[in-house]
Amino acid sequence: MNYVKFVALALLALVTFKVAFSLMGDMGGDGQTGNGLIVEPRIVDVGTVTLNQGVNFAASMRNNGQKPVKVARLERSCHCLSASTAKDTCQPGETVSITGTIVAEKLGRFRHLFKLIEEDTSAPEHVIEVVGNAVTGTASAAPSGSSDP
Repeated sequence: MNYVKFVALALLALVTFKVAFSLMGDMGGDGQTGNGLIVEPRIVDVGTVTLNQGVNFAASMRNNGQKPVKVARLERSCHCLSASTAKDTCQPGETVSITGTIVAEKLGRFRHLFKLIEEDTSAPEHVIEVVGNAVTGTASAAPSGSSDP
């Protein structure tokens, strides 16, 4: 009987820790929640695109903090990707658009990243992943360019 009680208590403790740590993870550990800058969507699926033809995409950044946020720079993982913000400074409560273009240079699935880096070096980097599939010839209609699967 003591063994059953021990196992039940151990399972209860395990579940309690799991719930507690999952709640802690929702408190802004990934830099996408809470106060400060939030970039959405994190994944932009441009769908099926034609090889060597540019496809536009869009995202946004929202300032949930109390102070203005200045974007220092955007970094990209590939020269085939470009992106820019409508404004360099995002005021508290403001949403600013991010637009970009991707030119797939190889056939098949692709995944490229760009980082939005704030002027405040203690702030987290914000990463947007641009994914799709490049084909030869005419591509099927691509989605609107801002989805989060």
